[in-house]
Amino acid sequence: MAQIFHDLQTTMIEAACIDKPNLVYFLMTLNWMKTYKTEEEISGMFNVIEKTARKWIWIFTNAIQALKESKVSFLGSCLGLFSSLTL
Repeated sequence: MAQIFHDLQTTMIEAACIDKPNLVYFLMTLNWMKTYKTEEEISGMFNVIEKTARKWIWIFTNAIQALKESKVSFLGSCLGLFSSLTL
């Protein structure tokens, strides 16, 4: 999680870059991704209004998704799969 938060600030991928990300909104987004709670539940947990929760969840979700260009390697995944099959 810390590496993703750092990457959102330092990446050269324009769609993934957030200049001054708020750690609370980042954690709120990760919580939503894991639990998929309603806006009402998330906003209550993080003490923000629903409109703010919705806005920042989608900003961070889109930015994290844009990081896939630099974070996801199909070749690395295949090599990991093959190495586990040969054991």
